[in-house]
Amino acid sequence: MAKFRIEEGITFSDSTVQSTAWTGGRVVTVPTTSQGASGNLQGDIAFSSTHIYYCTQTYGAPVWDYSAPIDISGGDGVSNGLAITLATPPQVGWKISNGTTVATVSSVTPQATWYVIFYSPAITFATGATVYYAATEPATVNIWKRVAWSGDTW
Repeated sequence: MAKFRIEEGITFSDSTVQSTAWTGGRVVTVPTTSQGASGNLQGDIAFSSTHIYYCTQTYGAPVWDYSAPIDISGGDGVSNGLAITLATPPQVGWKISNGTTVATVSSVTPQATWYVIFYSPAITFATGATVYYAATEPATVNIWKRVAWSGDTW
């Protein structure tokens, strides 16, 4: 039977002492996808009967190809059209977002600025807000890595 006492750390029956706490990260429920979910934090770990999992970064929003601050013509918000000046203008079929809602670009008219029309849902942009846009659905980031226990060579 193992014995230990707690004083200036934990002293085990073989006289070894552990005086620091483990700081390896939070142990959480096994993730269901490598892309993670809300609440996942960098450094989280999880264990299953077949794998060990490590979270490489805190869960966040999808990664967009482009983003830029916008200057809205004629108001402080729009629902289906936007005059924007961007180095790389969106194209028909691209995705556009205010960071929360995502819509699909239906037409782009070159002017002094680009006038972009997008499908529903309606999106409201405030002057000076950031517009996000991408050629396809925004990329998701794989934040969980896993290693199978079967790789053991002992």
